[in-house]
Amino acid sequence: MAISSETFRELFASFASTVTIVTAYADDAPSGATVTACSSVSAQPPLIMVALGRESRTLSQILRAGRFGVNVLADHQEAVARLFSQSTVNKFSRLDWILDGDVPCLPDSCGFVAARLSSELTVGDHVLIVGSIEKVSCTSQTPLLYHRRQFARCEQIGVKANASVA
Repeated sequence: MAISSETFRELFASFASTVTIVTAYADDAPSGATVTACSSVSAQPPLIMVALGRESRTLSQILRAGRFGVNVLADHQEAVARLFSQSTVNKFSRLDWILDGDVPCLPDSCGFVAARLSSELTVGDHVLIVGSIEKVSCTSQTPLLYHRRQFARCEQIGVKANASVA
């Protein structure tokens, strides 16, 4: 039974996802894209996976640099998510950023991972990038979410922010 693209999109829109900015630095230029397809892969060794469109400029930069960053946006950074979802603007000129582990880091984010490219796999219209995690930093800020095709805060979808698991 074939699944329509609309049904497929509707299903995955119902999943609340953390919003990240995946970054790279190659040829003396930063690059970044808003990504919700990001996941831990393994704790031993520590690995992270992101999915980027095959035509993504950020993907090209990652492949050239062999490294990438994942900035987990805080719930007050919706404007940053929107900025990095555009492909035609000079994104990094519009906000503060630093090079951390040779990849662009957005200091106001609630989490940051620097990774070395470990493997890549082309799947459909995307490329899965797996990285060996070399550096991690995090804060107690609440992450920005994407749910039902819109940005959301945890409390908007019934999740208690910073709740501990018993």
